[in-house]
Amino acid sequence: MSTDFFGKLFDWRKCKRKFHPGRFVGAGPVNWWPLANHRKETAKLAKAGIPCYHIELFGWADSHGYDKPGKVKQELDRLLFWCRRRRLSLFVSVVNDNIHLSKYGNTPLKLEQYRSAITGLMQHLKKRQKKQIYIQPVGETQTAAGRAIELEAAGIFPQDRLVYNGNGGRPGSRPGWAGYIAHHAARHKDAVPAGAWDVTDHGTRLNEMGGTGAQSYNNDYLEADARKASQRGCPYIMYGFQVRKLDKGNLRAIARGYYS
Repeated sequence: MSTDFFGKLFDWRKCKRKFHPGRFVGAGPVNWWPLANHRKETAKLAKAGIPCYHIELFGWADSHGYDKPGKVKQELDRLLFWCRRRRLSLFVSVVNDNIHLSKYGNTPLKLEQYRSAITGLMQHLKKRQKKQIYIQPVGETQTAAGRAIELEAAGIFPQDRLVYNGNGGRPGSRPGWAGYIAHHAARHKDAVPAGAWDVTDHGTRLNEMGGTGAQSYNNDYLEADARKASQRGCPYIMYGFQVRKLDKGNLRAIARGYYS
């Protein structure tokens, strides 16, 4: 029998800290999540007391799945099993509007060419949706194609499960269709609007953390960064841009900074 079978049978670790959309800390191997061991990665969050797992549904560059929606769907269902088993919320950013640019090693793609796959995965998320799933239709919205996907998502998901990240990642206000905004500050010192979801998805900030290609980040930086978000009244999400496996020390640092 497979190790996955035995894992489902015997691994019942759960996160003891409850998720609240106005106050939580989250993390994830956001772009490499389909290749991660979902059981082990979710267990790391549960053990650290981090109640939210974050992914970019279609990935980025070498990990992108725009041309493999069936594989993305399969891995999403596996991840959802373990999030529910661990009592973790799942924060899903469906696409990133930077994909039309050549940044951080990707080959530019046009979102409009993959609308069928994007719609199909959003409909699949709707069928699987429980209380613990939150949807950001588009990360860093900046094109007409991105805005069209946001409007489509607004017709699929309820407002209180939708997150807006427009204006290239730093939205000035929350549109009526969204319940929350996510903000990508460029630096630790930069102000994040009170109550916004503080996501560390910015090249400059990732370099402050330890590098855009780093597999682990600076624990002291993360602890201070998470503490600042907590004091500001903002949820905090460590965005593991190119991370393949979450670092346990990093997870302990953000939990310690945010909740202590």
